[in-house]
Amino acid sequence: MALSLNGINFFGTIGHIRLGDWQFDVKRTKFFGVIGTSEILGGVGSRSIEAPYWLYNSFETGAAIAAEMHNLDSYIGTNGTLTETGTISRTFEHTTFDGCSWEKGPFYSPNGGWLAIGTLRFTQLAPNGT
Repeated sequence: MALSLNGINFFGTIGHIRLGDWQFDVKRTKFFGVIGTSEILGGVGSRSIEAPYWLYNSFETGAAIAAEMHNLDSYIGTNGTLTETGTISRTFEHTTFDGCSWEKGPFYSPNGGWLAIGTLRFTQLAPNGT
């Protein structure tokens, strides 16, 4: 699977995308003497999108992969359409890149050079088509 956001390609291996629940504004109130509860609906807000991420590209030095990890930070705040291609192809409009949380690395693997493991984090600000 591959991910891109407004022409920014995330190289490496991307795991299965996890979609958070939509934020939904609702106010529920029970009025004295009335059976049941009333609702005031405020609409749908945003949701989180996360994807496990393995960054590698035959990096020969720790400095080279550290530079690429730092480069990802320059994309924080980029907004547009997030596109997933692969077995499942889909798009997520109105999406902002929130950054990558690094869980492990960078570390050296004799089979492929330097790599790092993290989670790509995005926020979809509104449903598609709005």
